[in-house]
Amino acid sequence: DVGCGFGDLKGFLQGQGMAVAYTGIDLSPEIVAKAKELHPDATISAGELSDFDWPAQSFDWVLLSGTLNWQLNDDGDYARQTIRRMFELCRKGVAFNMLNARHPEMKSLTDLVAFDPDAMLAFCSQITPDSRCRTDYLDNDFTIYMRCI
Repeated sequence: DVGCGFGDLKGFLQGQGMAVAYTGIDLSPEIVAKAKELHPDATISAGELSDFDWPAQSFDWVLLSGTLNWQLNDDGDYARQTIRRMFELCRKGVAFNMLNARHPEMKSLTDLVAFDPDAMLAFCSQITPDSRCRTDYLDNDFTIYMRCI
């Protein structure tokens, strides 16, 4: 769980009856400390994805929600590098969401960045042809699913 925050995804999965070996990372050491307190049986570490030396295919699924929306003024390079690394680390697939640049309110963003769903899907399809984009749940958001084939 890239950008795991307090590890809420782990709690959600457990609430759905799913027993998972959960690994989360987050930039904030304070948030990581609280996540470890809330989920002592999880592996949760402070840092960026690029800070860790996990070998390829270390995880079944690599997920990310909301953490690629921060404005870095890098034309999306960080987001693409992160997505590529996430896919290297998965055995089954990747899922991540982003803000949708087609939404009218996204033009006024200053601290956040939005992405074009078609452009991001085209990028992901270069990594794996089994990439899908879902845009039907919120007007200003989209999710891409990338599966290993």
